[in-house]
Amino acid sequence: MTFAFFGLTLIFALLPVFLILFFVYSKDRFEREPFGKVFQVFFLSALFSFAVIPFERIVGSLLFMNYAARSAMDFDFALNFWAVALVEELYKWLILMILLWSSPCFRYRYDGIVYALASSLGFAGCENVLYLLGWGHSIALGRAIFSIPGHATYGVLMGFFFSRARQFKNRKLGFLSFANMVLCVTSATLCHAVYDFLLSDSIQGGGLGLLFFLYVFVMDVIAWMLIYNDFESDRSL
Repeated sequence: MTFAFFGLTLIFALLPVFLILFFVYSKDRFEREPFGKVFQVFFLSALFSFAVIPFERIVGSLLFMNYAARSAMDFDFALNFWAVALVEELYKWLILMILLWSSPCFRYRYDGIVYALASSLGFAGCENVLYLLGWGHSIALGRAIFSIPGHATYGVLMGFFFSRARQFKNRKLGFLSFANMVLCVTSATLCHAVYDFLLSDSIQGGGLGLLFFLYVFVMDVIAWMLIYNDFESDRSL
């Protein structure tokens, strides 16, 4: 692998990541978040993303033992939900809990989307670099159009409910805070799991590939609506 190839890989892998993050970051209308804090969330999410791999393999092995006698479709969904989506989204959520939940920087509703997006795209950026190093630059465009915006969507969903959880906590409404925290993880996990499931052999091989493109379109629209809602009606937590 040459230095030029590695440099192009970083550009192709990280350019869509930074473009999406900058776009959402630039929409912050009140007290735009400190760049250093956003970068900290992004960088640490990317740096420790390798810790996710052993957990994914352990959960995947356990699922294989329990789903070996079931249909391929059952196994594909279980694998994508439990071993991939849940593990990865819990990791991104943990980054937010450690770095943001009690931070004085977390003061407005839109902040949740900005930081959750940074956590999600930090992970996605590292993953994208590894994919392009392993499979070459031919997959860069497809991942820039689908995979990276997909992770961005999971981050938007997570951040939307994460802010509400903090808002209800500040108002001492514990149950509503807990309910939104659960939605924070489950909405991102389910969205992620369905995305991966629609790319599985049991769906693509069954002639249902068009469902993937329809799903991506719908989720992109929902993500944009949530972003627009929160930057237009942003308010203090």
